[in-house]
This record gives sequence, C-alpha cells and structure tokens, in this order.
Amino acid sequence: MVRQPYLTAETPAPPPGALVSHHNRSPFGYAGWRASGTKDWLLMYTLSGEGCVKEGPHAQLCRAGDMIVLPPGTPHDYFTTEGSVWEMMWVHFIPRPAWAAWLQWPKVSKSLLFLHIGDDAVCTRIEAAFRSLIADNKAVMNPLFEELALNALEEILLLAASLHYKKSSHTLDPRIHEVLDLLSQNIKEPVSVTDLAKKVNLSPSRLAHLFKEQTGDSMIGTWNKMRLKQAARLLELTSRQVTEIAEDVGFQSPDYFTSKFKQYFGVSPSAYRKRLRK
Repeated sequence: MVRQPYLTAETPAPPPGALVSHHNRSPFGYAGWRASGTKDWLLMYTLSGEGCVKEGPHAQLCRAGDMIVLPPGTPHDYFTTEGSVWEMMWVHFIPRPAWAAWLQWPKVSKSLLFLHIGDDAVCTRIEAAFRSLIADNKAVMNPLFEELALNALEEILLLAASLHYKKSSHTLDPRIHEVLDLLSQNIKEPVSVTDLAKKVNLSPSRLAHLFKEQTGDSMIGTWNKMRLKQAARLLELTSRQVTEIAEDVGFQSPDYFTSKFKQYFGVSPSAYRKRLRK
C-alpha cells in the first residue's frame, strides 16, 4: 500500500500531558500524518467502516472492534480507506503507572500495538466507557470530571487487557511463563538469553523466536519494560533520587535510564513524579 497523495501537511500533536478525546465519523479523504509521532500515547478504537494506520512499511487496517495504541515518538499516518466511512473513537493520554502492565499488547510493527476485541459484550462496554470518557473530558474546568475521564480510560484499558490475557493465557507456552517469572524475579540483574535458555531446556535462538512469537516482544524489551514500570512505582511511592531509582532497577547510567523512561512514558522521570504529585 503506497502513501496516499492527499497526505500533504503534517497533523499537529496535542501538547505534552494533554488528555484529548473525540468521536469521529470520517469519509474517504480524512487523513493525518505525524512524522515524529506524538509526545503522549494515542489510542484508537474503530466502531464501524474501515481505516488504515501506518508505521513505516506496515499498514494496519482497522475495522469494527479493532483497537490500536501508538506509544510516544512513533511516526505514523492514518486515513479512511477508499469507499468507506471510518467511525472511531480516540484519545491522547499520559498513562498512570499501573497502566503500563495493561498495555502489553501484540506488536504488529516496530511500535504499533494492535488488539481485536472479538467479544460483543466487551465491545459494548468499551464503547460505553469511551462515550463517558469523551463527555467527561469536555468539563475541562472541573478536576473531578477530569478524574472521571481518566477512570473511564482506565476501564477501557482494563477491559482490553483482560480480554488479551484471556486469549493469550490459554496458548502461552509454560516455558515462556517460566522465563517471564525469571525476568520479573531478577529485575536488577543483567539478562543472559543463554542462561534463560538453559533453564527452560531450549536453544537461545529457539527461545528468542518462541518468546517473540508468543509475547510480541523480545526478552530484553520485556525486561526493560518491567524495569521501567518498577521505576515508575518507585517514583510514585518513594522520595528516592532519580539516580538511586535508576540503580535500583539495574540502570548503571542515569542518562540512559532517563532516555529509556522518556521513550516509554513520554516524559522524563522528574516530570513524571512532578505530574503525579501535582
């Protein structure tokens, strides 16, 4: 699929930390392009019709029940496919610490996360929660309604995560379960794919392939996410310095830790803690 000729201007992203949401019903000709992605997370949920979201060479079609998440800094473009009217709901957000665990969806490209909600009851609940999110988010001068909007978004992510867990838990190889347990138990120690492979009686190459196939991410990528989520909890619940927290979760370089944290959460560790306290 080639880039559409009408993608001529870059679509501006919302300011960092903003929570913006909307319900679109867009005919063919609707399109957006973000060469550098956004500074926050973007969630798109298709109700009907068909659209397309592209990251690099990968083009992901979006139909009823499809949900896409784009992490910060993911270059992408999107458009309504020819002959269709794409009805979808979307929200830009900065995740709360606990949400990171609920965003472990399958990757269909370098960064693009994709999940099909194939359960009618779950689809109904997600749509209702999205409508509440959009309505409550309009009350920008009322901090309580802002909290209600975030609660609605939390419900959406929980519903999607629960469905994904239900689907994946039946097919996840026991050896991958064991590797995940080992990674979580040794969050500070360097990861050796060779050592992990020995523990589950697989060759390193076979384990790496099976892990990526079943989880959608590499062992190192998963381990890094575990460390960053633990760091987010420490930022929220303790007063330890950022350099100390970096060391607590196994990052020897504070600068590298800050870079990886910002890449994952969209803000620096200091800004993340400041936002939580505010």
